[in-house]
Amino acid sequence: MACGLAVLVVSTPVCWDSNTTEGVRAYRESQLATKPFVGIVAVVLLTAVFARIAAIHPQNHMASRIVRVLQGLLLVMWAWTFCTASTFGFATPLLWLTGVALLEWTAGRIRKRTPRALFVSAFLALWLMTAAIYPPLWLLDAVQERTGIVFHIPTNDAVVYLTLDDAPSPKTADILSLLSREQAQVTFFFEGQRLGDDSLNSVALQAVRDGHRFGNHQYSRRIGAMLTENEFRSELEEFDRAAESFGSTNWVRPANGFVNPSMLRTIRERGQTCVLGDCFPWDYLHGSTTFNVRYITSRIRPGSIIILHDGPGRAESTIETLSRLLSLLKQRGYQVKALPSRPLPLN
Repeated sequence: MACGLAVLVVSTPVCWDSNTTEGVRAYRESQLATKPFVGIVAVVLLTAVFARIAAIHPQNHMASRIVRVLQGLLLVMWAWTFCTASTFGFATPLLWLTGVALLEWTAGRIRKRTPRALFVSAFLALWLMTAAIYPPLWLLDAVQERTGIVFHIPTNDAVVYLTLDDAPSPKTADILSLLSREQAQVTFFFEGQRLGDDSLNSVALQAVRDGHRFGNHQYSRRIGAMLTENEFRSELEEFDRAAESFGSTNWVRPANGFVNPSMLRTIRERGQTCVLGDCFPWDYLHGSTTFNVRYITSRIRPGSIIILHDGPGRAESTIETLSRLLSLLKQRGYQVKALPSRPLPLN
């Protein structure tokens, strides 16, 4: 049960600022965003329970049958996750959850639950959790080299690239003021449907006039991996029409960071590049600016791409994070820039 409970704790979104109105809204939004995980977590826990029963009472054939059914269900979930979400984007938590589930399944079949077996099981679960939250930079580099998805722009210069998703929002003007004071630039990944609001459209246009750049974050928040190839292409084209007055962009970041080969093919056919990032503190799942700052500063390197979020319920946390982060990066000698207008050679 230890592994299963660990999964439940880590996959449950936390909001340290939930006493504020914006914090409560962000917390509720993050709860909705994690609904797909609930079924997997439930099966993990059920598998753990019945596997323990089967291990302690070998004569209980019903428990063994239930475990086999749950094992099959987990395999189906794993196959579905692999086919729809791939391992390229931020689908890591789904694969991680199923990995822990399979680990618990294996551990539950050990007839003699020795302290060593429990320790190994807990250690592997902890390692998987850490790998999901802090994906190794070398692994992201390997995925980038193999797939062309940009997580990091190799450079010897002391420069990092700041990106903000889900813009524009009513707080975008405050973000622009902060960036102006700190002499930093950003790439806003606009959500196309937000540009239909005149007030938000004007602040987005002001951002571009101030020298910041923008990228395609789809027209809506529909998960691209759940769409057909034509539907995903339509999302990108609708964004182009919504952002026509801003010019064009070569950067695409699919909504929610889910990427599969079909989406990559569509992006490339349009002459664009898919970009994610190597410094993503999972800020949309919590409200801790301290965690955001510590996470980013612990992973930053020349050419890093930082991901934070604008948008309802998240912009205020981002403003506080940036007010602390930008000064720390300046102390370390880093320049904070927007992504280059055209993707640079990665080799």
